[in-house]
Amino acid sequence: MDLGECLLFADDMVFQKTGRHLDDIEFGVIEGVLQRKKYADIARDLNCTEGYIKDIGYELWKLFSEIFGEEINKSNIRSSLLRHKFANNVSISGNDNTVGSIDQVSFYVGLDKRSDKSCQNDQFLTRLIEKLLTFGLSHEQIAECLNINLEKLGIKNEPKNT
Repeated sequence: MDLGECLLFADDMVFQKTGRHLDDIEFGVIEGVLQRKKYADIARDLNCTEGYIKDIGYELWKLFSEIFGEEINKSNIRSSLLRHKFANNVSISGNDNTVGSIDQVSFYVGLDKRSDKSCQNDQFLTRLIEKLLTFGLSHEQIAECLNINLEKLGIKNEPKNT
């Protein structure tokens, strides 16, 4: 998920909760934080005082904490948006647990420029699989929606009895 998608998702979550969209300053604060800028730099970019930007940030983190049901702050907004964006993309319906196709690497690694992506991807994939299992998905469904082999899940691919 790129920066624009993060901002649109944040705006959508705020709109669903409050019935209003983010304003330009709120967008600017979230954008700046996602770019790892300091409040002083964000304030300069938005032509505001640092104190005003901190106040806006405080209100945003409080609102996102209510929306996501977890404590949100400048340090964890990125990971929270990613987690919740993914959770909103997985649709579970009825007893057959229908799940759409998911590209787990693009929405997670897209914001991270570190070089240890292989290890990071494996750790993320493990957490992702564990989370999907808690939704009641089978290993086959997880493998299908993530477009990976069952062997990657540590499961032998045995024929189904019908």
